[in-house]
Amino acid sequence: MQKKTSQRNRGKYLETLIERSNIQYDLKGIATINKIPTPMTHRSRNGKIFDARYTKKSTVDFIGIYDSKFIAFDTKQTSLTNLPFKNIEQHQIEYLTKTHEKGGICFILILFTKFNELYRLDIQELKELQESLNRASIPYTWFKENKRPITSNNGIIYDYL
Repeated sequence: MQKKTSQRNRGKYLETLIERSNIQYDLKGIATINKIPTPMTHRSRNGKIFDARYTKKSTVDFIGIYDSKFIAFDTKQTSLTNLPFKNIEQHQIEYLTKTHEKGGICFILILFTKFNELYRLDIQELKELQESLNRASIPYTWFKENKRPITSNNGIIYDYL
């Protein structure tokens, strides 16, 4: 019997690889990018946590500085042959859009686990696709035809910059 991944841990694999890439970027003096924790609160009794809850929605997974500009992005992982728009929360789109309008570098990294391929989708591309595609998702074939997969380069696991 195959063990199902919980919703909570679904994107942890990609986040871990991106965190390692970020360490490599920092060591090479290319960028400083950090994982943003989701705000939580907890209750404890006798020094042991017995209840933990998210206090509010997080903005995005990562923020930092690259090429003298603020950078913000989220990571998404899908086992499907498309990226459903519903996988990207509206508050994340709004945050990335506002940040981009102020000069920030904003995008989403998407890992298609079925093909083991990672793609970068800039926030303005995402918004254009939401408006122009007459469907509820972006097909993998769109990425294949319009983007190059992100690969390892210069000693960086996923050289997404």
